[in-house]
Amino acid sequence: MISDAIPWRDELLKVADRLEQKSSQKRWTARSSFIVERDVMTSAYAIRRLLEGGRISRTASSQQVPVIMHAATGTRPDMYNRHEIDELYDLETGVKTQLDLRKYCNQLIHSLAFSINGDETSGLFDGVFAASEKECLERLYFFPIQSMIDVCRRIGSEEIWGSNVRWDRSGARYLISLTREEVEAERLHRPFVYSPR
Repeated sequence: MISDAIPWRDELLKVADRLEQKSSQKRWTARSSFIVERDVMTSAYAIRRLLEGGRISRTASSQQVPVIMHAATGTRPDMYNRHEIDELYDLETGVKTQLDLRKYCNQLIHSLAFSINGDETSGLFDGVFAASEKECLERLYFFPIQSMIDVCRRIGSEEIWGSNVRWDRSGARYLISLTREEVEAERLHRPFVYSPR
């Protein structure tokens, strides 16, 4: 359980700013690649941590993240060839799709294949390719930089006004966080909403 979500949210806003800066950076170094990979992984972990701790509102946790899916070519990715994504996946043909927040995070955190990409025309950083160990035999996802920035900013700037306890089908309790609008809607139906602070 996360006792204080604010530092995690603050970090997401910092990551969004850094990724935005990197998207217009012309001179690229090994350090630049490290910073991008670190920020992508940190943001995915922070979002998943907030999600699992019930610190993201219902509205935000149900959002879909736009990505592009590329089918595998049939060559099995492993620790030696996983960087050869142009041979492992059909990068010429991509299908626009969306991932729920948990799957978005898991593809990045558990990525076997991971590559930072630059736009062919401008050469500027425009996103990352990633596929989790679980899905890498079938597909690779391209995560546009703007999708990642938008997710970080949306969750990082979210203002939680209250929370509520729910029970799943097995009877286990879990926490949901609520925005101001969600608190007002809950008050109409569930008068026991309380403030987390």
